[in-house]
Amino acid sequence: NPTERLFYQGLIQVAAGFVKIQKVWHAPAVLNLQKGLSKLEVLGDPDVPIDLPAFVRETRAVLENLKSLGRVRFEEAPWTRWPKIAYRPQGSRRT
Repeated sequence: NPTERLFYQGLIQVAAGFVKIQKVWHAPAVLNLQKGLSKLEVLGDPDVPIDLPAFVRETRAVLENLKSLGRVRFEEAPWTRWPKIAYRPQGSRRT
């Protein structure tokens, strides 16, 4: 399923971006978040087990904050706010 494949590729790249944030690697974090978001944003709101639009919004906010901080300010005060993955209640998936 191409949608599922794109979803998981994007999710993995976003996760890699957050690993880079944790390691305080600014440029790789920005790059991974951008790559992952570019995949997730084209999906809209597919039938996946997380609230993807909310996840994309929060991840986009993290990315924009990283970019506005720049490398030096980011390295001085590492980003500690993480987006939350909101699971959809059982049976609320779209058909």
